[in-house]
Amino acid sequence: MEENFPRGGGTKRTKKVSELVLKEDEDLFHSEESETPKKKRKKEFAKKVKVTRQTNNFEKIVGRTCALKKNMVSSGMLLMGCVTRVEDYSLCVGLPNGLSGSVLITHISDTYTELLQKLTENASNGSANTLEVPSLHEMFHVGQLLPCKVVEQSLAKKKHDFKLTINPREVNEGMVASHIIKDLVLHGCIQSLEDHGYVVDIGISGTRAFLNHADAENYNNGEALHVGEAVCCLVTTDGSGVVRESLRVINVSIDPEKVAKAQLESSVRLPLTCIFPGMKVKANITKVDEDSLLVKFLQFSGHIHCSHLPKSATTYKTHSEIGAVVLYVNLSTKIVSLSALPHLVNYSGVAIENQFGSLQRGDILTNATVSKVDSHVGVHFSLENGKKAFCDIPNLHDKLVENVKDLFRIKDTHTCRIMDFNPVDNLVIVSLRESILTNFLQFQDILPGTVLECTVHQIHEKGVSVKITKSLSGFIPNLHLADFPLKYPGKKFVPETTIKCRVLMVNVKKKQVLLTRKKSLVNSKLPILTSWSQLEPDLLLDGFICRITDKGVLVAFYNNIKGWVPRRELSEEDIPFPEKVFYMGQVVKCRVLNWDEESSRLTISFKGAQIKLTPFGKNRVVEVPDDFEIGMLVDGKVKSVLKTGVNVTLEPTGVEAFLPRHHLSDSLECCDLLMTYYREGVALEGLMYLSKASVLTVTHRKSMCDNTDQIVFEFDKLQPGMILAGSIKRLMDYGVFVEFPGGMSALVPNKYVTDTLVRNVSALFSVGQAVCAKILQVDREKSRMLASLRMADCYHGDTDIGINLLKDTLKEMDMVQKMSKEANGAKVLWKHHVGDVCDGKVMKITEIGGLCELDSGCKAIITNHNVDNLDMDIGDKVKGLITYLDTEEECLELCTLKAVVKGFINRTGPPAAKLKVDQKLNCRIVLVKKDFALGTLKGLGAGTLAYIPVKRHLNDVLEMYQFYPGQIHPVIVKHIDKTHVLCALELHETRKMEMLGTGGEVLKNIKTPHDHEVGDIVTARVRNIYPLQINIVVGEASGRVHICEVSDTIENGEMPLDDLQEGEDIKVKVIGFREGKTYSHLPISHPNRKYALLECSLKPSKLKREGTDPEDEEECTHNVGDHVQAFVQNFAKGVLNVSVSSMVLGQVSLVNLSDDLAVLENPETHFLRGQGYNATVIGVDNSKRLDLTFTDQGKIEVGEKMRACVLTTTYGLELQLALSLGYKGLASCTDLLDTYTDNPLRSYKHGQIVHCCILSIDKDKKQCRVSLRQSRLKKSKHSKKVKDPEVESVDALSKDQILRGFVMGFSKGSLTVWHKHMVDRFNSTKDKERKRKLPVTVVNSAKGDNSSKDAAEKTEVKQTKALVTLPACEVSKMPRLSVTTGFSWDTDLSKDSVATQSDSDEEDSEMDDLKATKKTKAEIRAEKKEEEKKLDEFERRQLQGDNQPASVDEFDRLVLTSPDSSLVWLQYMAFHLQTAEIDKARAVAERALKTISFREEQEKQNVWVAYLNLENMYGSSDLLHKVLERAVAQNEPSKIYTQMINIYVKSGKIDEAENLHNKLIRRYSQDKDVWGSFMMFYYKHERVDDARKLLQRCLKSLNIKHHVEMIAKSAQLEFKFGDAERGRTMFESVLGNYPKRTDLWSVYLDMVTKSGEWQEARQLFERVIHLKQSAKKMKFFYKKYLEFEKEYGDSETVESVKKKALEYVESQGYMDE
Repeated sequence: MEENFPRGGGTKRTKKVSELVLKEDEDLFHSEESETPKKKRKKEFAKKVKVTRQTNNFEKIVGRTCALKKNMVSSGMLLMGCVTRVEDYSLCVGLPNGLSGSVLITHISDTYTELLQKLTENASNGSANTLEVPSLHEMFHVGQLLPCKVVEQSLAKKKHDFKLTINPREVNEGMVASHIIKDLVLHGCIQSLEDHGYVVDIGISGTRAFLNHADAENYNNGEALHVGEAVCCLVTTDGSGVVRESLRVINVSIDPEKVAKAQLESSVRLPLTCIFPGMKVKANITKVDEDSLLVKFLQFSGHIHCSHLPKSATTYKTHSEIGAVVLYVNLSTKIVSLSALPHLVNYSGVAIENQFGSLQRGDILTNATVSKVDSHVGVHFSLENGKKAFCDIPNLHDKLVENVKDLFRIKDTHTCRIMDFNPVDNLVIVSLRESILTNFLQFQDILPGTVLECTVHQIHEKGVSVKITKSLSGFIPNLHLADFPLKYPGKKFVPETTIKCRVLMVNVKKKQVLLTRKKSLVNSKLPILTSWSQLEPDLLLDGFICRITDKGVLVAFYNNIKGWVPRRELSEEDIPFPEKVFYMGQVVKCRVLNWDEESSRLTISFKGAQIKLTPFGKNRVVEVPDDFEIGMLVDGKVKSVLKTGVNVTLEPTGVEAFLPRHHLSDSLECCDLLMTYYREGVALEGLMYLSKASVLTVTHRKSMCDNTDQIVFEFDKLQPGMILAGSIKRLMDYGVFVEFPGGMSALVPNKYVTDTLVRNVSALFSVGQAVCAKILQVDREKSRMLASLRMADCYHGDTDIGINLLKDTLKEMDMVQKMSKEANGAKVLWKHHVGDVCDGKVMKITEIGGLCELDSGCKAIITNHNVDNLDMDIGDKVKGLITYLDTEEECLELCTLKAVVKGFINRTGPPAAKLKVDQKLNCRIVLVKKDFALGTLKGLGAGTLAYIPVKRHLNDVLEMYQFYPGQIHPVIVKHIDKTHVLCALELHETRKMEMLGTGGEVLKNIKTPHDHEVGDIVTARVRNIYPLQINIVVGEASGRVHICEVSDTIENGEMPLDDLQEGEDIKVKVIGFREGKTYSHLPISHPNRKYALLECSLKPSKLKREGTDPEDEEECTHNVGDHVQAFVQNFAKGVLNVSVSSMVLGQVSLVNLSDDLAVLENPETHFLRGQGYNATVIGVDNSKRLDLTFTDQGKIEVGEKMRACVLTTTYGLELQLALSLGYKGLASCTDLLDTYTDNPLRSYKHGQIVHCCILSIDKDKKQCRVSLRQSRLKKSKHSKKVKDPEVESVDALSKDQILRGFVMGFSKGSLTVWHKHMVDRFNSTKDKERKRKLPVTVVNSAKGDNSSKDAAEKTEVKQTKALVTLPACEVSKMPRLSVTTGFSWDTDLSKDSVATQSDSDEEDSEMDDLKATKKTKAEIRAEKKEEEKKLDEFERRQLQGDNQPASVDEFDRLVLTSPDSSLVWLQYMAFHLQTAEIDKARAVAERALKTISFREEQEKQNVWVAYLNLENMYGSSDLLHKVLERAVAQNEPSKIYTQMINIYVKSGKIDEAENLHNKLIRRYSQDKDVWGSFMMFYYKHERVDDARKLLQRCLKSLNIKHHVEMIAKSAQLEFKFGDAERGRTMFESVLGNYPKRTDLWSVYLDMVTKSGEWQEARQLFERVIHLKQSAKKMKFFYKKYLEFEKEYGDSETVESVKKKALEYVESQGYMDE
């Protein structure tokens, strides 16, 4: 009862009121009242009062909360966001009112998250199927608007205020399918790509959106969309869409124009949960306030803050309508905020670009005008570019501003600095604080070289961190804490103290600032180098050393600019060890020499920059003991170990010295090992003082320390002939510099480096290598000397030298192993010893062998040389002999050869128990190192390892290349100890005994070249035998015997040097001296014949005579008719070049070589280099070169018959011949045959030998007119058989005489005909019958006009030619040739044939038939017409050069006239193939092969190739193989196979071509062209892997001299058909070994240029022009570089190349003074 009828109190009433209010709250945003049942009027009035009161409350709430703040944002709230920055794994998003948030990569969309998960799974599983997942940078852009949902609020003070998501499933969570209507803009993400468009994920259950390709064309310039990309989708489907498989499919569009215009009408009804940011609506203003507008849209109420209005709020009127966009929605408070800013209202779905123009963060604005002042929030400004700016109250001043309106008045201007941008509110956030205006705001503001006041923040292990400003920090590395390194930085740097620093470098991306605290840099008065544009020649700078090497010093400046100081520029004197003079971080003054900005190269110098050299980092002079003397022995201890050597404390003085790395041992390999295991305190005995220049240095080399009595360190005491120990100081193109104790150095020219001339000295010698040099010459004036490293000069066959070197090396290796074992005794490596047999398992197979793991766990390697079976597989068990312990790599080397391992397993007793010194055994090499070769002994030494020195001497650098695994050498045991057996090759021991004299001493006092005089008869030893000379050695002197000085008499074809052998002792007579090469780089004054080489003779006639021969002193002169000995050099260009003496050369023309035609046809095979012949001088030219003859031909006289050689044809009518005695002959076409034929010169070719008869002689010009007619060469009684007799002159002609001649031309109605020495011209008429009466053969009409003109001009000068012009009437009256058989020329002129004597009988019979047959007039007229038609066609083809036969008969006549022309036969075959007569074409081919002369090899080969092609296209495979076998048997097989391969390839038979290629490389495995062709075949058919495998086979088969060429060819093919990067790598590898091969560089440059990589080509050009090449090669490269820049560069690059070329020329000293 009390519940129904309450007695009073406020409790029940309050409850009812609250219920009423809550009920009305649900309808707070509806424009219409909810339907309620009718009640009493009193209650209805009460309800209206309540609603009005609630509406007023809403307006008050909106007024207080319209400016969005951080505390107003809650989880689940929807906000409008704008992308401000795209990072790798997140998006930075700007929110309204300056708030910010971040979207993680996993909050983009469900589809994109699934892709990321799959990518992670594949990466963790190591799957090869990599997914292409687009990055955030590809999908999102700065300025893109996105609806965001708050996931979480950041509690701590972090970079961003909120964590957001743009996943459509979260953003569109309140949207249901029934609320989707047309023109509604939804947020979605691309889900997948389909055939006709994209599926878009809109996050609404049961609904799928589809985007057609046509609707996406205008978005993002038509580029394809990525899966996961966010888009604004405009719904284009009418009604509820299409239902497919229980899914509703709606069509959407992202066309920017449509999206920008999309706007919901006011009549649309949607629930509040369907309202999301970015929705465009029409808003009706209900109330205007000073700071905001209250509006009504759809059925909701909302507000627009004044910051989101394009103009002042007071300018708007109530009940007016404006376009707006939803800014944020808070579903919990049911507040909707909108914006009317144009950039949001007109947003088209595409990112807004350049929203704030040229403004950037950190810019200072001087004219910012106050537009509005809010005393609670801040001040609004208007900027010059029309943008709006805002400054909150804390940023108005460094101190708190209490009365804002008094300080900032409307239209006042202020200076401010841009702090940030608010893209959603379209505001520029600025600050007016003085501290911000003057201080650094961001890292971009800090410039290198700036001096800063910093605050120490924290001390770290690697340096000190400081605070530049409150938000910016920097770091000072330990190297830059002071001018000198500090051991305890914490004592000097206390946190919160202020220090002065200078900026070294700023890395904006990593947000790092590197500073220096060095006072010398901070207080430097010199220019601060921060950019390349500041550089000037001779500019003085301050820098600090950041790297020290033995070649120079690297100096760093500001902004990461570094300069290189070469060693020669460190000081006026050479500093051999820069690391002992300079230290890291040292501040130095330097001078700019040159620079190249493109390659970032700067060269500087310390010379003249007042640099004080400070050894060991202390300002003192080099300290030396009182008893210091170079060559003195001392002891010491290791103080410290550096990269370049060891610091040693000498005993007992305590003085500090330096032991360079390469002076630890005579072996460079041992030097590296000793450096690894030397520790502080290790005692070093027997050190020797080496030098005190800048640093006190000592050496520990045995070659110096054991021979202190031979040390010479004063230049005045040096004498030629001394042998001194030294080391390689520098390697140059022209030679080697050797340094001796005391700092003296000598030049060793390339000629004296090795006994055999080596092009690349750096491949054999290394800087620091120990050598012994023999002093050759000393120039005391210039303090220079010349030395030799040749074994012939420094080594005299003593094998004990090599044994002692090997002893020292093995001793040092044992010492290193001992020290390593003591330091790392627990390692598995030390459980094994050389000579042990162990078991293992193959773990990996490589190109060089197999990698194994032993049972002990130690790693081992087995090279291919030490394996019985190359088919090793992973997992195989192996048993091997340990041959080497590699302490550096901690692995073993094994030999698994069964024959070797078996000997060690079966061995009983100690290894060397049965061996004795000087015992001879056989040894099998199993391992070759740089210092020794290791082998296994046989016989009594089975089961024993023997060490063989690969160096007989320190200078022996070539001997090691004579050893390789698998060799078996006879050796002699030289030394036996507990661990090693040392042997020497028996060959070396034998040579040693041969060089010893009777007393056992090496022969001495051998004469030098300067001790001999002309006329001396001496004993010489043959060193080398060449085709035209022998090199001899007379004691220590060198000389030669020319082939002309071997014998007094010779027989033709004899080779006099064949009887001599290398090493043979012969007696020779000195007949003169030759001057040797001098070296311009070391000019040394020397006596006469200082470089003289002996010129000797073996002729018995000269050996018999004592003293000087007068004929040797006289100048060699030869006259015509003299008989001389000639020795063949070579045959080239139709001339045999010969040598008459060492100073006189000669030549023999082809016709003067022999009387045998077979010899003349192939002179290269009959005249070999070095053969001698007796010759006769027939002429001497101006250069004193002799014209010789090997034959006895008669004189040049009229009527003389002789041989001649065909040279050329002139104008198609004359043949030019070479005669004997230097004469030339001319034979006209009428002087070739007794019976004329068409084109008679076709049957002659260059070099052909013919016989001729001399008709006339012009001795002044040495020319003859000759005849090749058989009637001239052979006197015949039957002269009447000559079909076309010679016409001597015009007078010999008679009227009406019919002549045959050769047509020269047809022009201006005249036909010019050649008759020996006369020319006839006939008028041309249209009467075809008259033309038929012309007894001529038309030839070469193309040249006829010119020939006729020339002939017409010559008739005026020479009487032997006559120009006769006959009227047409006279021509018609000329009688026909009268023959008893009735022959007429009219019968067969239509055919292209030649009437010969053999055809006369056949023609007579045809004429008899014609006479016997009577024809009607009509038939006669028809025949005449047909005959005239054929004649017209024939003449037209002849005059136009289109005389192609059209019938079998014409082809038969053509092949009769040119039986040796393959072109004619091929045309004949093609004629049959056109009519599909295959058998006839085969018959023509067989006929051609039988007809063509056997001498015409190329012509026959052409027919064979055509025959093969015919069978390939129309025949069977069996017929093709038969023809191929015949072709191979009758021709050069390689040429036929190559042609057959080309036929297969062109016809698409790739497999057959490959099989033939394989057959070809098996047959010609040493032919590089065959391999190259096969490689090209593979590359062209995209079988790159097969081509690369073929290269490996090729290199194994070919001689090593062809390897470089094949690798280079393969690299070219890689560029064209394969991987260009691989080709580049191959070229780099080859050029690394052969850096001076100009051809390789040229090809490499061309390949890179053709590939279009011009910048890469420029880098290569820069590399090659900085190589040390000869001037000729450098000219070639600079010219090529200039041509490249002219084609692909611009004027600047061209000028740059010219400048570099000029600098090079100047540096070489070639400029004119």
